[in-house]
Amino acid sequence: MKKFGLSAVLLALVLMLSGCYFFVPLSADVTIENKTDKTFYYMVSYNSSNGVNDTKQTLLSGETKSDVLKGHLTEADYSDSTELFGFYMMEKEVYDAYIAAHDWLADQDWYVIVQKGEAYTATDKRSQNYKVVISPSTDGSDNYTVELTW
Repeated sequence: MKKFGLSAVLLALVLMLSGCYFFVPLSADVTIENKTDKTFYYMVSYNSSNGVNDTKQTLLSGETKSDVLKGHLTEADYSDSTELFGFYMMEKEVYDAYIAAHDWLADQDWYVIVQKGEAYTATDKRSQNYKVVISPSTDGSDNYTVELTW
């Protein structure tokens, strides 16, 4: 019985330590270009890891930003090609008005932008290069279009 208990403990220890091996670190380059006259708050996620974007970022009118995002997959996910890139944004004015009305959410950037903003995702694209372009609408309105490419 003592050997069984020791074997079980050793097996559990080996599985716990080898669990780190089963994570594949990945990184992706993202370029975000704002061709509008609006200012946006945005957040980016890559493989369920916020990486450098764990707080909201500001994207000014006419500005282009680039970042390297860190992410990870398990070996099983990597084999199944389940990469996920997510871009979440809100117009600055809309975000500021929402926070003014719900001030208790002022330190919950991720929740507010993901739940109340707009989401653009690329799933299973197996790319390490993503580009987001925010352009004025072609219909002459005050709207904008968002194009996500990889």
